Amino acid sequence: MIAKEGRLFLIPLVLVTFPIGVFAHAYSNQLLIVTYYLLGFFTLFLLYFFRDPIRELPRNPNAFVSPADGWSSETAHTCRPSVDTEPDCMIAHVRDTRRRPCHR
Repeated sequence: MIAKEGRLFLIPLVLVTFPIGVFAHAYSNQLLIVTYYLLGFFTLFLLYFFRDPIRELPRNPNAFVSPADGWSSETAHTCRPSVDTEPDCMIAHVRDTRRRPCHR
């Protein structure tokens, strides 16, 4: 399955890449052949990037599921009670760490 957002990029790219490939090999034009291979590689990359596999969630309600296709190295309870608002939590991400409210 491909994510809906990816179709915006993939459909035009495939519609451009295929005719370039046909003309490149029909006329043996080196520039068109290189362009065809570059666009083909980019198309394959976008297919991989916008993939949307069907994921099965565990039946255990207390199971911890890592986000997207990543992995979790550690889980810990980090909520601290706050005086006037909901408890704060530290949610760690590879590139983004910020405070977000705990949802219970």
